[in-house]
Amino acid sequence: MKLNVLRKIVLSLIAAWFGIIAFNDFIVVPAVFTSLSNRVEAANLGMGLFSKLGSFEVVVASTLFFCAGLVFKKFRTRRSAFLFLLGSSLLAFALMGKFYLTPKITKLNQEKFSVREDSAQYEKANERHQFYHGLYVKLDGTKMLLLFLGIFGSFRASRFDDEKIVLLPLRRMK
Repeated sequence: MKLNVLRKIVLSLIAAWFGIIAFNDFIVVPAVFTSLSNRVEAANLGMGLFSKLGSFEVVVASTLFFCAGLVFKKFRTRRSAFLFLLGSSLLAFALMGKFYLTPKITKLNQEKFSVREDSAQYEKANERHQFYHGLYVKLDGTKMLLLFLGIFGSFRASRFDDEKIVLLPLRRMK
């Protein structure tokens, strides 16, 4: 596989992932919680949505990790190391979100909504829910920042030419 094809695949995956997260976080989730009056239904719908999004993120992050590993194994440059670190971090964040945070928040939602709102159990479950939800939001923000850096880095990929990785014919100005 040629490097420029791999670069386009990586850029497409990163841009799609960034776009889906931004759309989900800024359009879908606020719409769900403002249009549904029942908090239990809104929470269940939100957790189902985040579970599906988590599956997508794991697949994309695994693909990015694999591509970054190929590039790093072949070239061993600082830029390829950055790509590998980016792919590793995004995979770790995706796995943590899908297999730890989303199930934990789902469980806490179920625990919260199974007791009365004025009980001590509710307060305890709500406090833990707020902690994990805050962690998820911070993780999502960090993930978006990393994806944005990945998009920016992909557009600067033509700088690989100085490292003799990709040989592109340069146009000479007359």
